[in-house]
Amino acid sequence: MMQGQIHVLQQHMTQGRESYSLGARKCPNSVPLWLLLSRLEESQGNMTRARSVLEKARQKNPQNPQLWLEAIRLEWKTGLRDIASAMMAKALQDCPTSGLLWAETIFIVDRPQRKTKSVDALKKCEHDPHVLLAVSKLFWTERKTQKCREWFNRAVKIDPDFGDAWGYFYKFELLHGTVEEQNDVKKRCIQAEPRHGEVWTNNKNIDSTCKNDKLNGHISTDKQLVEDVSVHVNGCNGTHFSDSSESSSSNILTSSPEECNNLETGSNVEVIGASLNRLTVGSGPSSAPCEDSDGLVTQDPITSLLVKKVTYVQYQSELQMPDIMRLIQKDLSEPYSIYTYRYFIHNWPMLCFLAMYGEKCVGAIVCKLDVHKKVVRRGYIAMLAVDEKYRQEKIGSNLVMKAIGAMVADGADEVVLETEITNEPALRLYENLGFVRDKRLFRYYLNGVDALRLKLWLR
Repeated sequence: MMQGQIHVLQQHMTQGRESYSLGARKCPNSVPLWLLLSRLEESQGNMTRARSVLEKARQKNPQNPQLWLEAIRLEWKTGLRDIASAMMAKALQDCPTSGLLWAETIFIVDRPQRKTKSVDALKKCEHDPHVLLAVSKLFWTERKTQKCREWFNRAVKIDPDFGDAWGYFYKFELLHGTVEEQNDVKKRCIQAEPRHGEVWTNNKNIDSTCKNDKLNGHISTDKQLVEDVSVHVNGCNGTHFSDSSESSSSNILTSSPEECNNLETGSNVEVIGASLNRLTVGSGPSSAPCEDSDGLVTQDPITSLLVKKVTYVQYQSELQMPDIMRLIQKDLSEPYSIYTYRYFIHNWPMLCFLAMYGEKCVGAIVCKLDVHKKVVRRGYIAMLAVDEKYRQEKIGSNLVMKAIGAMVADGADEVVLETEITNEPALRLYENLGFVRDKRLFRYYLNGVDALRLKLWLR
């Protein structure tokens, strides 16, 4: 296993695959080996092979919740939500008392069903720390702070070695607790010295931070601990496996997209806000440095010039309509009439932004914001386009952040959009900004291509 990990770190994927395969044949009961082999195939885009590896692993290791969970998450990441739900039902039949699976089930189902699932989970696994943590997060999403605090306390008392519960508990107190409550959780966490937990073991800085705190007799600043302990949406990828059987039984791979989003409840607005603060009108993203002949790090002059000249402006008049239509129609999946553009832009002009390079429009975004099902204020990104000559400069990301910032200022609760399932650049752009895959829409576009609905929860 360690040999395979070294090969993968060195980008020797073929040798890594051979090492993992040999290890799985020699030690068929080693669950971490099967998971690492499956993840390697997935990273290379071999989804069919990854599924085959997990299927074979479940045959060798029946009734193993870790293998079931990895297979379910694999389907989630490929957008096959219905298949993932069906697999979860089979997994719960195979492992009816697995707290790991029941905790995942709570966040796989739609929001109205989560309370019912949490009750079912508690009936089956009343004292499982994963279930207690999931219930705590559920109360957090409903803003029931006192109940949330009580359930967090139950989770850390049941299993003080479960680092994920401590991390979420401290994050919760930073957002909703007093200084005394924050320091109390911090002190108890350092005394417990947790070693296990999916997210906890993924963060390289947490373990060293706690050790240094204990050795030096002081507590780190809140800012440092927020960075080290708080769970980020993008920090849910990858897992460190040790050769200890106890440790490996507590470590699972990537969380489902929806769960990752819900783990960070209450923080998306701050993340977007911080990004918007870094984005000033008249400036673009920083470009990568390069070395000149003397070895000094300098800015690429062409990229630097482009970045300085790109400005972001709000829609002002009908005179800008031809530029918007020209950009969007060039790469559109299906034709729109001018009335479609006017519907969005005239009703929500404050949610339409243009990226200007001098006098030329090189990017545009068109959105709307209204009440969904009489409950939620939902933002919708209808159109986004960037001139192909000006891509790879974060112009699209900046336009999306400008639009989301305007939606947040107007009280939006969530933002949704649809994009072609084959449009990998668009999927990467939105997922890097915190969007998750919510639903697959079959044959959604006129060209017959499926769509993925992406969603970003802001509150």
